Amino acid sequence: MRTDNSVFEKEQREQSFIWMVFGAIVVAAVVLELLAFGWGATSFVVLPLIIAIALTKYETLKSEFNKRLELLAFKTHIGNLYVADKSPEDDTTISRRDYAIAMLRESGNQHNVRVYSALFRDVVVFCHWWDGETLRMSREFRNEGTPATESWEQYIDFMFNLRDKKETDFMRAARKDSAGDNWLNEHFFKQTT
Repeated sequence: MRTDNSVFEKEQREQSFIWMVFGAIVVAAVVLELLAFGWGATSFVVLPLIIAIALTKYETLKSEFNKRLELLAFKTHIGNLYVADKSPEDDTTISRRDYAIAMLRESGNQHNVRVYSALFRDVVVFCHWWDGETLRMSREFRNEGTPATESWEQYIDFMFNLRDKKETDFMRAARKDSAGDNWLNEHFFKQTT
């Protein structure tokens, strides 16, 4: 994915700080418990309770932080996304495509990202994108070769060629005027003036 790394770096710094605070709170709770009760019988009840609560909170925070990073990846992504089969028997392609489409909406991505998908031995390439609140879809038939009987290697080659063609088309469309030049220079090539 093409994303704004500075946004990720800022998020990771914030998450690191929160982890340090979380660790300090857990250590402080353990120290306070030991100061209050010593190594007596109460400690054998309270310490495992503190540890259990800390582990539960750790898993919750970890899940929330991963979700935030994933949302940031989709929110800041520019260019197209390509969803392809991972193997000849892959049965997850459409669900992965639908997940990418949903995450683009949930993250509030404003870069008109298009999600291309093509299944092994299918004759069509699907393209999905958000037009405001409306999900749009187009399809184009694969006219080169014989996709219905292609080999796995031919499919992989097709997907690489599809990506190369669509990326070039994207760049040409974006470079049609100075506003597109400025946007590409800033977001795609990270060039500032």
